Amino acid sequence: MSLERERELIIGNLKEVEQKLVSFYKLVGNMTGSNKKATEIFAYLKIYDALTQVQIKQLTNFSSSTISTTLQSFLQTNIVSHELLRNSRKHIYKLLKDRAVFYYYSNEYIMDRYEILDKEIIDIQEGLHAFHQKYPYTTQFLTIRLNHIRNYYEAQRRAINDESKIAFLPEDVSSVQNPNNEVLIPAELKKFEDMLLHMFIRSSQTQKSAPIISYVIPYFITRRELDQETILQLTNLSRSTVSRLLQIISKNIYLNKSQREFRKPVKYCLVSFSLYILKGILTADQIIFSWIRTLNDLLNDLQTNKKYDQNSPDYNHLITKIQEILNDIKELKVSSNRLAKAFAELEFIVKK
Repeated sequence: MSLERERELIIGNLKEVEQKLVSFYKLVGNMTGSNKKATEIFAYLKIYDALTQVQIKQLTNFSSSTISTTLQSFLQTNIVSHELLRNSRKHIYKLLKDRAVFYYYSNEYIMDRYEILDKEIIDIQEGLHAFHQKYPYTTQFLTIRLNHIRNYYEAQRRAINDESKIAFLPEDVSSVQNPNNEVLIPAELKKFEDMLLHMFIRSSQTQKSAPIISYVIPYFITRRELDQETILQLTNLSRSTVSRLLQIISKNIYLNKSQREFRKPVKYCLVSFSLYILKGILTADQIIFSWIRTLNDLLNDLQTNKKYDQNSPDYNHLITKIQEILNDIKELKVSSNRLAKAFAELEFIVKK
């Protein structure tokens, strides 16, 4: 059944509250490497529940093509529905409840993607096995390094769906690694590294382009240890981009940075991809949890500060929205605790 009319946009002092909620969703989107414009559109849909393209343009000032493309993506991933307003040619886009909570992909969609990608990793490992007799150490090394990705997917199964499909796989490559830590990939095996790179770029959570990290992390998985010059040769990225990226990703304790030595390049070693990415997610969860106080303070300010018009329909709507976010955070804690448990179990196996 068509809606009678579109919802009025928030105005006045309550606009300040709206913008604080938008900033929360932007923070989450930034931590997950999500597309910035898609994140902002998602944020407004979370706040308003339903919006027309014209309203989204008023709120974001994005181009009509950007809005249209993003909404089409949301329709394809089944987080929004759309219908015509009654007696109008305008479509209104409604966010489907509980389909996407903090960013613009649902847990169901994410897990479906992980299962597809897990199968792709298995296919790569099986492809490597065909070259085992010719390159025994290299194929074993790459196969074990790919286990890191499969372990990450398994940890997410345990966190999101509270189920397990496989036992955690071995990640230790010490028995098949070159003494000087250098990994030389023969030309015949390079295609498997390229397959992994393309998989990362394709599966990145963006609308138009993969984040730069998607061009670098796959090489850390296949090579384990890299210096800046090698990354430049492999990726063709600019020196400033690589330098900036290394500063960011080396803050995670599972990517080690060697001490600077005379005439020797600084090397970066990705000890465990699975632990690296899980640590990042758990850190991001803690940042989300730190917003509980901010949101409660915002709720208290709304309820006690006389500058807000309590007779405005927007007033009660925003109170409800803040309470919804607090409830969403409460539910996130359940899956985050399961992820922390999976992380601890995997870390114990990796460090044995």
